[in-house]
Order: sequence, then structure tokens, then C-alpha cells
Amino acid sequence: AVNSAGSITGQTSYISGAGVLNASKDASSPATALVTMGTTGVEFVKIKYSASTSPEDILVTSIVATTSLGGSAPTTTVKNIRITADGLDQTLTALSDAGVATFDLSGNPWVIEAGSEPILTISADINSYAYASSGASISFSMATTTYKGAMSGTPTDIYIPAETTGSNMTT
Repeated sequence: AVNSAGSITGQTSYISGAGVLNASKDASSPATALVTMGTTGVEFVKIKYSASTSPEDILVTSIVATTSLGGSAPTTTVKNIRITADGLDQTLTALSDAGVATFDLSGNPWVIEAGSEPILTISADINSYAYASSGASISFSMATTTYKGAMSGTPTDIYIPAETTGSNMTT
């Protein structure tokens, strides 16, 4: 039996630094291709997120992807824009008028474990002829990812480099 008249204090945990996240285009990204209008689930780009040097898990609260539209392609060329990764599956029905896809994950953040390197895929359905243009092209790029450390709570934006632009898919 142990008797103690005073208070007992346990260990205090400290985080050596806030969470760190990097991103780059993954080598498994699809090549440029011709796609038929009406095709579903077309993969545009794969992004490797790296928390390999992070001292804590990362909570991703927002992902913003932009598009490059060529050949008079309207923003309606794609629909059901989807981001998928281990622990993440979100879909937007349409791009904004500016060709941007903003995924708000603040209500249910995507957790990237410290030391891991998950791959995120951006895919979409190619719309039918009434909403797309023959000979048009579209590609997706990552613009920003907003995250915070799971313990530190330090919010950070990473501005993804231009090398993360996916290949052009031409209708």
C-alpha cells in the first residue's frame, strides 16, 4: 500500500514543433488522354502528401483545386469532382464559376498520421455534349491545403507548387 499526504503530478508532454505537411505530384498520376464525353470517374492527378517529418498527426480542414480549361471548355465540362485518399472521400457536384473546387473538411477533417505519406486522387465525370465542348481540354491543379496540428492546433496553409498540375484530358 502507498500512502501520500501531498498531491501527485504526472508527466507533462511537450510537442517539439507544430505539424509539418508537404505535397507533390505523385509519379502514379495519369498521363494526358482523350476522353469521351459522358465518361465517369476520370482520374486527373494524384498528389502525395507527406507528414514524414511531422512530430504530430495532421488535420486537413480545406483542400482547394483549380482547373485549367482549354479549347473554349466551360466549367460545366466536369461534374462530380471527387477527392479520395485513405480516410477521405468527398465529392462536389460542380466547379465554381471561376473553375475552382473547394472542399471544406472543417466539420470532419482528414487525418494524416505523423510519418505517413498518403496519396490523394482528384477525379471527375466528363459531362455530356450539352454541357461540354468537343476538342476542349481540362486539367486540375492543387492550389492550397489548410491544415493544423492535431495537438498543437497551429493552423497553416501550404501553397502547392505548379508541378502538381495534372495532365490535360481532352474531350
